[in-house]
Amino acid sequence: MHTIIILASVLLPLIGVMQMEGGAFGNSIGMHGYPNGASVIYVMYAAVLLGVYFALRAGSAVASTVPTRSGAHFGVYAKLLICLFLLFLLVMLLVFGGWEVWLGQVGKGKFRAHLGQFGAVAYLLINSVIPLLMAYASVLYRGATGGWRDHCWLAVLFGLTLLIGSTWGFKSTGITMLLPALIVLLWGSRMGRVLAVCSVIALTIVAFFYLFDSKTDEAAGGPTILLTRLTTLQGDVSWLLWNQYSEGASFPSYLQTMLVFVGDRAFSIMSGMTREMPDLWADYHFDILIGQLAGLPLSVVNEGHSIVGTPFADGLVLGGVPGVLTMALFAGLLCGVLCTLIEHALRSGHGYSCALLVTYFGIYVVTFLRSGVAVQLIHVASVGGLLMALALCVALDRLALVCRNEMSPLQKS
Repeated sequence: MHTIIILASVLLPLIGVMQMEGGAFGNSIGMHGYPNGASVIYVMYAAVLLGVYFALRAGSAVASTVPTRSGAHFGVYAKLLICLFLLFLLVMLLVFGGWEVWLGQVGKGKFRAHLGQFGAVAYLLINSVIPLLMAYASVLYRGATGGWRDHCWLAVLFGLTLLIGSTWGFKSTGITMLLPALIVLLWGSRMGRVLAVCSVIALTIVAFFYLFDSKTDEAAGGPTILLTRLTTLQGDVSWLLWNQYSEGASFPSYLQTMLVFVGDRAFSIMSGMTREMPDLWADYHFDILIGQLAGLPLSVVNEGHSIVGTPFADGLVLGGVPGVLTMALFAGLLCGVLCTLIEHALRSGHGYSCALLVTYFGIYVVTFLRSGVAVQLIHVASVGGLLMALALCVALDRLALVCRNEMSPLQKS
């Protein structure tokens, strides 16, 4: 499944770029496209990225995996995790106001923009804690007895994760949180099984679309709108930036946007810059900068409206065509090395390592492949969030061992 995710993340924007060259309307940039050669350069980018990835993965074969713990451990861990997820669900509903999203009283965009001081905790839950805990549950499930009880526990955990994700009102939040777990569960599976799961994911996204967007104008477009979001809206910004570059436009320094990896507060202290300096602040924050380059007013970007670039767009700002090829090489190396490390952790029974690596890949690397903004890969919030999630995972796992009153000799993490 990891390979399918990589292929989709790289090739769907290519379709979008080709559609823009065919005259499609790019909602992100507010204009119709036209032929400008962007597709040719994007094909070069995709070829380098995928070529490097497949070269690193050549000859890989999934051997039998070593159980991280004894089979009975999964059931105890799952029960504890269900209790914790129920607590998370209550927090999202009652503390963060997710119940208002469920009832349609608050729009999903407004909910996200008004999290305020709770925003860091909410994002920590959906980006790190829940995905990593579920990834470790999947690692344990692979070594479980496989009885009907284990299947039921896993199904309940999946359902609770989707419910927590639905409090955000976004169609893909719950699915995104489950990606690391699905990657673990489907590692080495036959293509038919993987495609069946992908079909279920697609139907789930469509269901959430009609559940949360049924009262909007977009609902009238149905699945067509979803296909547009998967393709045209993934490629229109890349098409526009190539158009600007080919016409001789100059971009701000990309490397300086990496300086904010320390976090906004620390960056402000060290640089003396604050959000009250919007133009200068944008030059150091690529997620804001790319909105400006796409023609969005800074006031709109600062209100939380975001658009989707790709590593292709990052590369153009980094250094034109050489920058694009550099970003493709980096992304291909990153995906290939991470997938190899995940496979090794699965084979060796290193459960904690596997959960950490697959969560980093499934949440942060996949987001980078789809949206660009390389700084998120090393941002203190990303790294710190994963480490805190891992600490919670270890604590929960140890508690499960105490509940079973035994320490398994199989743990190698």
